Amino acid sequence: AWSDREGLPEVVLGHSLGELTAALFALGATDEEAIAIARARGVAMAEAAAASPGGMLAVRTSRDEELAPLLASGLALAAD
Repeated sequence: AWSDREGLPEVVLGHSLGELTAALFALGATDEEAIAIARARGVAMAEAAAASPGGMLAVRTSRDEELAPLLASGLALAAD
């Protein structure tokens, strides 16, 4: 169980769902609490996606020359 911290790492990191995992570990959440929170996150993400459909695309380009016009048209940059 996550609540049994003996022998587990002192530091955890994550990205996306891993961020939630890291936070729950740091807080000492039980397995049941972690599953319930992960489920609630999934439901909230599904509702948000249904309300505002979109997508994500990874590109390698020049931000100033090629990407700037796309951003001006309403696209959002998630990571640089």
